[in-house]
Amino acid sequence: MGYLFSGKIKCLNCLQNYRGKMQRGKPVYICSGYHNKKSNCKRFLIREEDLIEMVNKRISIQNRYGIFFANDPLGYVSVIEVNGEEGKYVINYVDSKEYSITSKNHIKY
Repeated sequence: MGYLFSGKIKCLNCLQNYRGKMQRGKPVYICSGYHNKKSNCKRFLIREEDLIEMVNKRISIQNRYGIFFANDPLGYVSVIEVNGEEGKYVINYVDSKEYSITSKNHIKY
């Protein structure tokens, strides 16, 4: 199974990429450093469906201003920077320096 945001999510604490995995039947992303026990990162999961929702909202807002994106909404995302210590992530978009920040997706099990 492929994960939509593979290679786009970076941990700011250990500089490792986030990796996709299935949890409870849904795709999520977790720090590779944490997963492989190669860093002191905290467990911080990001649900793929939440990332898709955030990107779609951003594209929808841009489309109201006459900026349309072809069939590749993921090409609109430059990098997603994660600070699990603070429980937040930032989505950097290729067309601007503005960020979308959220912390609602800090999932503890």
